[in-house]
Amino acid sequence: GTYYADGDLCMTYPYSDGTQSYAFVTAENLNADYSLVARCSWGIMASGTDNNIPATYKYICYSRNREDLYDFARVPDVVVMNLGTNDEYQGFASNKFADETVNFINYVKKCNDNVPVVVAYNMMNDTCYKYLQAAVDALGGESQSVYMVKLPRGQSGGGGHPSAQEQRNAAEVLTKYLQDNVL
Repeated sequence: GTYYADGDLCMTYPYSDGTQSYAFVTAENLNADYSLVARCSWGIMASGTDNNIPATYKYICYSRNREDLYDFARVPDVVVMNLGTNDEYQGFASNKFADETVNFINYVKKCNDNVPVVVAYNMMNDTCYKYLQAAVDALGGESQSVYMVKLPRGQSGGGGHPSAQEQRNAAEVLTKYLQDNVL
């Protein structure tokens, strides 16, 4: 595994290069700039109260500095969130997960000038699907610019993660979905 400065252990997999991720490839497909917020094993509730994506989203770089806040001056055209994978693995699939997802999406929309949010799921599991769907429904769904897209399952890249080809497959699905439904 690889240890980070704050003591977290993250497994190293052969397909963990960010430039091979579906997010990067989708941005390339759309000729778009992109910014990524991610952390190994973290989720909406996974990894504790202070060590999850909602608690750290406001910082420029949570791992290096827990004081400097991001100013959200760059307003994106869309925010895509792949949610539920780590929460499922750590046993947080529940109605509380759905409520926390609603809270987080509301916060992200507030920080980003109310841009559309696309919730992606299924790349590694779909156990949180019904809770993600409940959250999207509670937020008003597409009529309120909150969408869901099912990405193709891919787990052949080591440790149950998607391979580079599976990442590209997911990027193709996401690119088409964004073009047809959001952008």
